[in-house]
Amino acid sequence: MTADQFIASWRYGDLIRIDGSALKALNIPARSHEFLRGAGLPASIPMDQSRRLTLLPSIQVGVGSLFDCVGENAYRALYRSDREIVNAGGLLCLEEGTGSVVWCYPDGAPSTFVNSSVEQFAASATAFCELLEARDEIEDQEALLALYQQFRRRLYVADRRALRSLFYYWPGEIQAYHECDVD
Repeated sequence: MTADQFIASWRYGDLIRIDGSALKALNIPARSHEFLRGAGLPASIPMDQSRRLTLLPSIQVGVGSLFDCVGENAYRALYRSDREIVNAGGLLCLEEGTGSVVWCYPDGAPSTFVNSSVEQFAASATAFCELLEARDEIEDQEALLALYQQFRRRLYVADRRALRSLFYYWPGEIQAYHECDVD
């Protein structure tokens, strides 16, 4: 997804552009730099009727603080859940070097892979928000299953790696919060 495509498709709240000078200290691929400078990130992302991911204030004015996780890589915290009980109070982070988006846990547990890049995260988050919007209109179980299968196909197109394991973030979101198996 390009920055322009994301800007055109995101209709779930404000986008916060990341300043170019703040991006200089961030070690991620150049295309991700361009995406963050051009489109930015959503100020918040609805994850269901009672939960949102909220962009950390430090990201809005700089590149955010480093968040240590188990492993050799450093992570930049991007989002926190507005419900601490969800995901063990973890943070959605950007992995230095690779630019992957991962869910990090403050207790040092291994991180959970979300997407291969911020661009792919933007495409996945957009598809997920559209799924939530459409899901509220559907009462038929067969139509609901078709909707989740469509979401899974969109994730596959956006970032095949995001679906490689049931222990990754997006498959877990589908199964844990929506009680729907889409295999």
